[in-house]
Amino acid sequence: MKEYKKANYHTHTYRCNHALGTDEEYVLEAIKNGYDLLGFSDHVMLPWSNNKHYVRAVYSEKEGYIKSIRALKEKYKDQIDIIVGFECEWHKIFYDYYKGLLENKEVDYLILGNHYMDYDFETGEFGFGGLPTDCKEYALRYIESSIEAMKTGLFIMFAHPDFFMSYFHDFDDEIKEKCYEMCKVAKEYNVALEINQGCIISGKKDHFDPQLNENRYRYPYEPFWKIVSEVGNVVVTNTDAHYPYAFSITKAREEAFELAKKYNIQISNYIKH
Repeated sequence: MKEYKKANYHTHTYRCNHALGTDEEYVLEAIKNGYDLLGFSDHVMLPWSNNKHYVRAVYSEKEGYIKSIRALKEKYKDQIDIIVGFECEWHKIFYDYYKGLLENKEVDYLILGNHYMDYDFETGEFGFGGLPTDCKEYALRYIESSIEAMKTGLFIMFAHPDFFMSYFHDFDDEIKEKCYEMCKVAKEYNVALEINQGCIISGKKDHFDPQLNENRYRYPYEPFWKIVSEVGNVVVTNTDAHYPYAFSITKAREEAFELAKKYNIQISNYIKH
């Protein structure tokens, strides 16, 4: 197992339509900031959808994405290790496609990035199952969907596993119990959990949580990470970079490490891929 001093497994590209910068600019910025492993994991392109969408590239861009990252891997091989993968929503209908990406060695890894729960084949649109994202039913369905995804063995990492707390506040005993279950499944299936720096990088700690009686980031959500500490999961932290200079915002990385330290969590710089 190779030891990395500084790794990032969660990096997007301009192809997803909500990120900026060239692929090479991300590499150069990562090198400048001391990273020795850079994983590109743009939002997965889906073969049955060529509709322009603001959160992912059309399928016809997949080959160019992979070729570009592979070329950068070779160009900068003496300075940084580069791997290529996808951040994936979960729905059981995607299983064969995701499995094929790995078995055919098109990509090096997949990370779970659950944002939605429903998918419409006709429109290529994802949705929340008709549920408002601040309701308990949404939170429970999110957790159940994530548990199902991790049990497939397809994913090496779960990005922002506390995403469901973005607009939800009632972190009650039932939700806590489901989070324990989710974390235990992650541990059993060797899925690392990510302290995501995206909201920290944006600097928007302006989400008022009536239960905590304070403003907070949408995520990371501290009470969730207390559970992670108790379960003993493998934990990583990533920039969730949507622009190259995300690697230069050292304050976000420092805050992620401070959160981990608060709950006696050891942050890993390596996930088997």
